[in-house]
Amino acid sequence: MDILNYSSLKRNPSVIKKCFKQIGDSMVVTKNIRVIYPERYESIGLAIPGSTIRIVTIYAVLDDDGNYAVSNLPIFIELSPTNISNIEVDGVVNKVLEFEANSTYAENVNLVVGNKFLYNIFNEFYINGKIPWFMGYDDLINIFNQTSKYASSDIGDNPIITEILASIVAKNPNDKKSLYRLQLKSYDDLSKIKPSYVGLLNLYYTFDNTVSKLGGSYYSKGVTSAIISPETETTKIEEILRA
Repeated sequence: MDILNYSSLKRNPSVIKKCFKQIGDSMVVTKNIRVIYPERYESIGLAIPGSTIRIVTIYAVLDDDGNYAVSNLPIFIELSPTNISNIEVDGVVNKVLEFEANSTYAENVNLVVGNKFLYNIFNEFYINGKIPWFMGYDDLINIFNQTSKYASSDIGDNPIITEILASIVAKNPNDKKSLYRLQLKSYDDLSKIKPSYVGLLNLYYTFDNTVSKLGGSYYSKGVTSAIISPETETTKIEEILRA
């Protein structure tokens, strides 16, 4: 299996956009491109393989010149790849949908709005903290921004909620007990520092005080975390409870 080293790729959405041309209700590609997404999408309801591939439009699009863009919309699309293969990215198997120049990308760009899969997205990215290699911190924050338009749901109407969730799961790559956003001194750091991600269910890294660890629905995990990583300072909430 080939290995993708994405460190040499350049995120250039304006270039990738020129690779597509709409003809009637169909979308064709004007040059060779590849769509890449984690293979696990197929086991969590975010991709359905067949003669065509029905997939949530959260994936990377690459050309042959090292440019890529990120599709980040909460809606399913049916793609018609010329060939399908696998590639390894950071030790994770990814699917590669290949489209030859002048071939059909999607037979119909009139997409069906639905919202049953939104929990699958939330569970994958926030609960489990499994963020695909191509997504940046901004992408994670904006993942639900357009649910009103594309998923007939108001879940993304308040962006503060997703900003908070993203800030919790994104950690300092050198210290997972520390938040990623605290490492950023300027907006430019987003492209220089890549966060580590920890799911919301990981009590060891997500919560730093005993009350929070023991107060949720995962009591046994919370107890284990509290024993392994005891707090060294009293938090404000504990001061209130002890008063």
